[in-house]
Amino acid sequence: MSDQCKLPKLAEMKTLFGPPPVLRSESQEHYDTLFAQYVALLMPKDIIELTLVEYLVNITWLIKRYTRHQTVAVERWHHQGVEYQVQRIKVQKAQKEALAANLAEKLTQNPTDVAHLLHLESKVLDAASDVDEILNRAPTEREHNRALEKGVAFQEQLDRWVQNAAQRFEDTLQLFEHYREGLGQRLRQVADQILDAEYKEVEHRLEQTTSPSIVPSEEKTEVPSEEKTDDVGTQNNSKPQQ
Repeated sequence: MSDQCKLPKLAEMKTLFGPPPVLRSESQEHYDTLFAQYVALLMPKDIIELTLVEYLVNITWLIKRYTRHQTVAVERWHHQGVEYQVQRIKVQKAQKEALAANLAEKLTQNPTDVAHLLHLESKVLDAASDVDEILNRAPTEREHNRALEKGVAFQEQLDRWVQNAAQRFEDTLQLFEHYREGLGQRLRQVADQILDAEYKEVEHRLEQTTSPSIVPSEEKTEVPSEEKTDDVGTQNNSKPQQ
């Protein structure tokens, strides 16, 4: 089957499978490329083989997703820790701003508190700069390690999903091989049966058209009775008289 007549049928059969398991955060182009690579490698010959190929692609896609989200989970836990620090700083900033406003109202009553008010304002500005520094700072390995520890249960779950998907991939690949090998064996058996039938028919025709044998018969020729009598008479006449 040529590629020109295979590609349209392949596109038509792919529509029967429904939408692929691609999230909006994932790339449809990457999935299509992966599918094309599997098709080029395994060369499915019918709808059953194409279905198995599509299942292999989907399992591979899930394995890549689970592996990728093991990294995403660590980043997520670290981001949650950063968000907690930022939120705590914002709360402290709000408390200091409220305290500074309260002291500002009392300045007219007690001018000696001006120095303390300026000190609180500087602390509020420092808190704002701390928030920016935390959000823009690259995480350290220890921080990622702490995030990994927090999400260890989810990491173990993802690892089990990867192992289960890998086992399904292996089982599907073996099923594909067994199906292709079994189908090829059946086709070879049918071809052998056809060849045997044709050979027997030709042999039967040759037996029917065989020419008669030209070898003389080995049967003993009978001697006529008259010749036997003459021989006896001749023998009697040849006896000497006494």
